[in-house]
Amino acid sequence: MRARSLLAMLQTHRERQEAQQAAARQWAGSGLVFASVVGTPLEPSDVSRDFKKVLKKAGLPESLRFHDLRHACATLLIVMGVHPCVVMEILGHSQIGTTMNIYAHVLPRIQREAVVGLNALFADAPEGDRGTTAPPSAPPSPARDDLMGAGASPIP
Repeated sequence: MRARSLLAMLQTHRERQEAQQAAARQWAGSGLVFASVVGTPLEPSDVSRDFKKVLKKAGLPESLRFHDLRHACATLLIVMGVHPCVVMEILGHSQIGTTMNIYAHVLPRIQREAVVGLNALFADAPEGDRGTTAPPSAPPSPARDDLMGAGASPIP
């Protein structure tokens, strides 16, 4: 069975919410993605109770908090290489420092990936021009070609 995309699930949710709105005598019109059947914010205790049911059904520890999903999302976005400013906006932080201070634990992995990327950038330079030995299977570097022009040497 193929998993549905997040976008498809959100579209289905929107359609269901629009049907609830049409059926409701009064709709709060708060613009929330996840709202009660009358459009008001969800009650935190209801969210927690339903989240615990989902955790149990999935065989996950009930010690996980709903808020942990926010941290997991942010960490995954950073690891995927999403620009920190975009992560900041998704989380609703007003300052990039807040985002980066909270998710600094992800930075060592990102730093390793940056060093590997720099190595790949210069991997096809002539042996005497780079000071380190690139892996023999290093792929051509489109990023280097974009910066310097195809076939250009990084050292003048």
